[in-house]
Amino acid sequence: MLAKNAPKHSDSVAAAAFSVKVVHLLNHAASHQSPPLPYLKQPSSPSLLFPQLILIPPNVPTVISILINPKPLGLLNVYIKSLLQAQQPVTLMPENDTQKFEFLVKLALEKGAADAKIIQTSKVVVEDRVVLKCKVGCNHYGKTLACPPYTPTAEQFRKIVSEYSYAMFLKFTTNATAEPEVYKYLMTYETDPTVPKDSKEKAAKFWQDWKDSKRQMLESVVSLEKAAMNQGYSLAISFISGHCQLCEKCNTETKICRHPELARMSEDAIGVNVKKTAANAGIAFTFPFTKSADSFALLLID
Repeated sequence: MLAKNAPKHSDSVAAAAFSVKVVHLLNHAASHQSPPLPYLKQPSSPSLLFPQLILIPPNVPTVISILINPKPLGLLNVYIKSLLQAQQPVTLMPENDTQKFEFLVKLALEKGAADAKIIQTSKVVVEDRVVLKCKVGCNHYGKTLACPPYTPTAEQFRKIVSEYSYAMFLKFTTNATAEPEVYKYLMTYETDPTVPKDSKEKAAKFWQDWKDSKRQMLESVVSLEKAAMNQGYSLAISFISGHCQLCEKCNTETKICRHPELARMSEDAIGVNVKKTAANAGIAFTFPFTKSADSFALLLID
């Protein structure tokens, strides 16, 4: 509430009465259903010194400014401007609402997750630049139906996320390990002829262990999705990090997945910033990893 050019009344009673009236006005604004009146001019009669109550419907985002101008008899002009926003009011979810999903957290830990947290979907960070990283530098781009350009865009996925209220973010520790001297070759060992033979073998073992761990992780995450569905959350859907590895060669020609019951999209492919989302969920994220590689997953619930 902004008050400008307030009149210098010698009549302190009138000033006090005006203050009481404004407080009364605002109290009614928070509790009544009547539509707002955009403008009220003060009547000329001293007996009608103050305007009638202005009633603003509750739960409507409103900005109120009161401009006070002096008149000869100390009368007031009160201008009330209500800016009604087009969008629906934001409803804050009570934190204890997440308790109804604790069965999923417990089940996730039983199925091998190192950590799992229920979060509001507003904490899921979706960025276009994440998809750009898939397009530039990833040798799996366009090779699986779980990766771009076959997946929803970041813009489309942001809209999808907004249709949910809650999600579960998960962290898994894999069996894939690599020492620093091998880590630097993980992305190039297959194509770079200068990579030492011993490092090539260790890099190949890392990716095989990664693949095996990711298969177990995928099965766990999909089972959590089904557990949510069985509890009535019929639109629950899961996503994992990294490209799909179920088939040696994905059926990109016909664009029909051979394993629709198990294959899930990469969360990176649809723009999820895993690092930021992990931070929002209170889950530790280490990159580059020191020895053992972690992987992450996302379950949109309701």
